[in-house]
Amino acid sequence: MALLRRDAISKYNHAPRLSESDLGLTSNGRTNRVLVVDQTSGDSSIKYGMASPVSFGEMLSAAETENPGAEILVKVHPEVVVGRKKGHLTGASGPRVRIIARDVNPWSLIEIVDKVYVVTSQFGLEAMMARKHVICFGVPFYAGWGLTDDRQSIPRRSARPTLEQLFAAVYFDYSRYISPDTKREICFEDAVAWIAKERATHQAMS
Repeated sequence: MALLRRDAISKYNHAPRLSESDLGLTSNGRTNRVLVVDQTSGDSSIKYGMASPVSFGEMLSAAETENPGAEILVKVHPEVVVGRKKGHLTGASGPRVRIIARDVNPWSLIEIVDKVYVVTSQFGLEAMMARKHVICFGVPFYAGWGLTDDRQSIPRRSARPTLEQLFAAVYFDYSRYISPDTKREICFEDAVAWIAKERATHQAMS
């Protein structure tokens, strides 16, 4: 987990790491800022995660109500940013709401907030790695184990793993890593190193 956080490895590795000033945000202390993560319309993980488009409005409303005075950052999905798909919260507004509609490495946002609100986005799992308080309005695979603030009951998930055990199950037990160069299986650490190297090469050329 520390390795992924240190190298800012995420699902969207093309996005640059940006500072608060790069994002046009005022450094006001983490306790005064929360993150609400949007997803694309029609995302299957929403339906099969026991949620619906309505869940996004409920999530944003809860974030505002539960965090009076806090700045609410709404992260627009990368596919929406480039115009390929539509989101649920792109029209969100309010005196405390700030729309983040640009490519940015997820870790740049995770590091400047204390709470992260999601429906089923994998963003929540990465926020958990950073020991953030994660609130789930759907049923992603990492919810229901006693590690997240779940707004839906998930009685079938009765086990109570530690965060380290959940991470190991996801990244070690259920995942395989194949080198794009050799087409052979490699370990987790080597996969992370390959991604970091390729990203650095790509960013240096762009």
